[in-house]
Amino acid sequence: MARKKVRLAWIENNSTQKSSLKKKRLGLVKKVESTALSFGGDGPSFNGSSSIAPDHGLPPFKTFSEGQF
Repeated sequence: MARKKVRLAWIENNSTQKSSLKKKRLGLVKKVESTALSFGGDGPSFNGSSSIAPDHGLPPFKTFSEGQF
């Protein structure tokens, strides 16, 4: 059965925007996990939140004092 044509428009309601983004993010995480299982490796995806990218794999940021530039 064919799907209806998708109407592209700006989502006015803020809570609807957030829930839509959350669904897309969870779908992406699911896809990355299934791909990682298929190929037998880790599949990181960086999005800016620690829910997707593991913190232990990233190098820490260095802090510099005023005279070290």
